[in-house]
Amino acid sequence: LEMLNVVTDLLQGEQNRSHVILADLRNSSSQSPVTYAVPKGRLFRQIACPHYFAEILIYTSFVLLLNGLSTMWLIYVFVWL
Repeated sequence: LEMLNVVTDLLQGEQNRSHVILADLRNSSSQSPVTYAVPKGRLFRQIACPHYFAEILIYTSFVLLLNGLSTMWLIYVFVWL
């Protein structure tokens, strides 16, 4: 369980870093009225939406940490529907 806890923390950090990359795109393009940019760096090289991917894995780790508690499964399904 300790290892799963560490993995969850790492995933939350990765999700935060992905959000920072997306926020920096907005800040850097604020000089021009309409500029679209493709995010670069970290998991954006392999995955289109690493912040959502990390969130899916975070909720999956919560389900595993709580030993499949039925309430957690309901929350998991609710979030993804």
